[in-house]
Amino acid sequence: MPDDETTSDSNETVNHVSKEKIISKSDFLLHEYDALREEIVQRITVRYSIITLALAAFGAIFAFTNTFAGVYLEMLYSLLSLFLLLAYIANSYVLGRLAEFISVNIEGNVSVDKQTASIASIGWQNYQNNRKQRRRTELAYFGGRIVFPVSSLIAWSVAGFTILAPDFKPISYNGYNFSVITFWLTFFVIVISFLAIFLEGRVLNHADTTEEVAAP
Repeated sequence: MPDDETTSDSNETVNHVSKEKIISKSDFLLHEYDALREEIVQRITVRYSIITLALAAFGAIFAFTNTFAGVYLEMLYSLLSLFLLLAYIANSYVLGRLAEFISVNIEGNVSVDKQTASIASIGWQNYQNNRKQRRRTELAYFGGRIVFPVSSLIAWSVAGFTILAPDFKPISYNGYNFSVITFWLTFFVIVISFLAIFLEGRVLNHADTTEEVAAP
């Protein structure tokens, strides 16, 4: 019967296509791992770009040292630095979450066979999570963050020496010295930058990802 044969062939074709669409758990985890590692690499590049931008701006403002505009650029640098610091922390927070997902949901679920140890025992994130390597990672992360408030503090101090100079002419109106007001407001911004670093874990609930699972 031609119709039955045609139907049978059609069913076999559908079943064949359906089987080709099925992906094994190992293949899925492998693709997921590759995608997440690629995103981690991209975010690490972004992290270094943020630090580079901060240092470039920090160096550029000193080209105007001892000038009227230079004083305010040195003080306002703290605003740019705080913005970049927050971007750096947010980016690093996502890095920690990605690292945690890889360690728990991928490396912890892949094994070769019953006689072979889990990939988690030899995976990259597992290596990153050992105590010695984790301390190095945390130290490097702290070093990256501290660049922002320290550079702001240096620029602010240089601006302060310029403002205290006898020949400096501040901006004032109706008895208000806006140069001094700006000077102390930017100091407050610097204090916020330091607080953002030391209170980051509590604010973003980041302690579990930076202490238990270290970002690469």
